[in-house]
Amino acid sequence: MNIKSLFACLLLLTACLSYAHAQHESDSVALTTVKEIAAPGIDTTIYNNVEKMPSFPGGEFKMYEFLAMNIRYPQRAREDGYSGTVYVSFVVEPDGKITNIEVAKGVGGGCSEEAVRVVKMMPNWIPGEAFGKKVRVTYTLPVNFRLQ
Repeated sequence: MNIKSLFACLLLLTACLSYAHAQHESDSVALTTVKEIAAPGIDTTIYNNVEKMPSFPGGEFKMYEFLAMNIRYPQRAREDGYSGTVYVSFVVEPDGKITNIEVAKGVGGGCSEEAVRVVKMMPNWIPGEAFGKKVRVTYTLPVNFRLQ
């Protein structure tokens, strides 16, 4: 075996070991999803699943009551017969504020825009906690639009 072949085998082995190590590391860090660049000492990790998930003040019943009181079925959706579930994704910050609001799955006729409008109106949430600290947590909220 010449030196080039030996070097190529070593390079391939290193790449395989690095990949296996990365897979093992990603399996053991189940909570971390996104890391942003920030000042040293500030945790900008956004978690998907934590020990204590964020919640609407007063609980789930109050949240759906808030949605029912504030959502206006879009006229265009009513006229064109649009209905379905809009999935709105957002981040609950450690202070409870809602940021990064996005439509994960939408419905036409203005339903998606209406769901985002109402989520923007929500009061601060009770933040999620991981490792005994308040952290940023992503949350996906289904908002139903049904014609009666």
